[in-house]
Amino acid sequence: MNISVIICTYNRAESLKRTLNSLRMTSVPNHLSWELIVADNNSKDNTRDEVEEFRLDSELNVRYAFEGYQKTDFYMN
Repeated sequence: MNISVIICTYNRAESLKRTLNSLRMTSVPNHLSWELIVADNNSKDNTRDEVEEFRLDSELNVRYAFEGYQKTDFYMN
């Protein structure tokens, strides 16, 4: 795998759907291979369904990763 595109999301199924459809139109040189990973941080909407539908409809290498733990006390230094 030459390139991994990782999309992190939380309860943004409609926005994610638009993003995935944009990626479907991406042109990549033939000598490169790439994968799309959607990292879902415990979404309560239909994010998983959107990813699965996209995975089945597209010819892209799509993986779905679910993270059920949410850290809510995030601080930046």
